[in-house]
Amino acid sequence: MAGTPLEAAKEKAIAAVDKLTPGNDLFCYPAEEIAAYKEAVNAAETVEAVEAIALPKQNLPEEEAYYNIENKTAEGLYLNGTKISSAKGETKLEATEGGYYIKFDGGYLNVKANSTWDMELAENPVTVWTFNYVDGFYTLKNSYGLLGTDDTAEGSSVYADKSADNN
Repeated sequence: MAGTPLEAAKEKAIAAVDKLTPGNDLFCYPAEEIAAYKEAVNAAETVEAVEAIALPKQNLPEEEAYYNIENKTAEGLYLNGTKISSAKGETKLEATEGGYYIKFDGGYLNVKANSTWDMELAENPVTVWTFNYVDGFYTLKNSYGLLGTDDTAEGSSVYADKSADNN
């Protein structure tokens, strides 16, 4: 347990950065950035100095690049019976405040209006997604929960909060 406010601030900062996923993959944090952050925190001489240190920068997708999105928990990613997972690098991640919009050929992946989990492809982006790299896979999450599917495999529907955030 920290004895001084400075020690407490340093412990809190180090604990927060220890929760980040280090690595070279997208949405991970370069190990050298994490190490530099810890060094700066340990060298700080005031609580204000600790709080002013910028967190490590995440590895982010290229602005104009296209990506594949596949659901590894089922046979694919379907919306209203139509497979929307991209096997040809046709999915675009468009940066916006707080995360990304996901765009497939048929439109942007959004939570339906007046819903907390039904999804739709729409002409305009609404739903902001965040990505997290966990054990070699990515999780996609919006304000309602993780992107997942029901358990019916072929023709399975996409939901925003399925199985209590386990997908």
